[in-house]
Amino acid sequence: FYGLSLSSPLGMARENLEDGEKETELLEIRDVKRRDEIGQILSSVYQIAGKMSEKRTAHVDELKLNQLKFRTYVESLGPLLPVGAILMDSNNSILYINEAAVKAIFAETAESKGKHILEVARNTEFAVLFKQALKEPNKIFTQEIKNVNKKVSIISILGPDKMPLGTIVVVN
Repeated sequence: FYGLSLSSPLGMARENLEDGEKETELLEIRDVKRRDEIGQILSSVYQIAGKMSEKRTAHVDELKLNQLKFRTYVESLGPLLPVGAILMDSNNSILYINEAAVKAIFAETAESKGKHILEVARNTEFAVLFKQALKEPNKIFTQEIKNVNKKVSIISILGPDKMPLGTIVVVN
């Protein structure tokens, strides 16, 4: 009985923390009713968990802001390019596409932005080259796309952490 009265509150705390770990919102600091050593441990654990949750939320917010900044940067860069261009994010969703690139992949501009490149590209020669570029990241693949008489270059970029950063397509 004595062992159970000591371990039961700690087990409940562990379960509460595991449940809180699954949620994205901040953990509430639980009101610990015990005033003994176990109560002090539980209070400390909940305070630490609350602070960790606050830091996690701050990091998530910072990440979202950086993603928005990057997206804005890429979308602003696109119109400055003097060639056909498609700029994609890490999921190969289109951030920017201009008319010359639209014609080369047989897509419709209005429906392209925000969609996966292979969802809008109707040019099979382009799709084959694109898939090849994905298999060998950080290498430029250039090929003459015969059915549109354009030279297309594609690079899929991996970051230093080996995670995809995005893909760039240039049409000449």
